[in-house]
Amino acid sequence: MADTEEVRTTEDVGNQHGYLCPTCKKGDSLYITALVTAALLPDGCDTTDSDTEWNEDSPAWCGCGWTGTTGEFETVEVEEG
Repeated sequence: MADTEEVRTTEDVGNQHGYLCPTCKKGDSLYITALVTAALLPDGCDTTDSDTEWNEDSPAWCGCGWTGTTGEFETVEVEEG
């Protein structure tokens, strides 16, 4: 992931991870294929107490049409706001 030195707010970036699409430079319509552990229940499943995991090789895409991996995201430092 390419890092920049700019600090932005989570609201401005669109996500708390500081990830930006390498094509449109936005972070509010990014998607990651992640691993989630689910408890199987009689009426469905529960992921409430589960960790969500991904790495730099996880498939990712953006609403602008870009597809790739999370390792290709650009990143910025984010702070609450």
